[in-house]
Amino acid sequence: APALEGEYDGTDGTAYKNFVGGIGSVSDLSAEIPSNATGYDTRVWTSYFAEFVRSDTASPTQNTMYLVALIDTIPDAVTESDRALVEQCRTLYNSYDSTQQGFVTNIARLEAAEDALGIDADDPGTTPDDSTDSTDNQGGTSSSDGGSGCGSALGVSVLVLFALAACGTVVLKSRREK
Repeated sequence: APALEGEYDGTDGTAYKNFVGGIGSVSDLSAEIPSNATGYDTRVWTSYFAEFVRSDTASPTQNTMYLVALIDTIPDAVTESDRALVEQCRTLYNSYDSTQQGFVTNIARLEAAEDALGIDADDPGTTPDDSTDSTDNQGGTSSSDGGSGCGSALGVSVLVLFALAACGTVVLKSRREK
């Protein structure tokens, strides 16, 4: 970068002079951040700003922006092969609080896909005509908490696998130290 070549300072191990040091310290600089913002307590931010004022408004989270992008991938003409994607989008949307739901600007696209596939928005795993059925989509009986019996077994299996992997890591590390 030709414009920065004169600012190069290799004596202290940095590539370019520190911007704050270059312009001097501004002690009364403040930043207004969204009410749900995180990560502003790092050295980089505190080097530039003396104060952080939380606003009354929130900003969309990365998960919300992911959902917006995911809904955009739903085709205009949905088919049965798109059902899993549409159900996943609805499940994610239903898991957000009302503030984050308000940032999902393309909810009409999801609702149109649900209508086309006959998906119940309150229970994306069922269609309106089978919502009273006592079996889940895999033919098993639903558990008392409303979830699939196989879902909890899968969760336990994943937890056991993670525990085994952690134990294996500890054993390998202790053998290397000997």
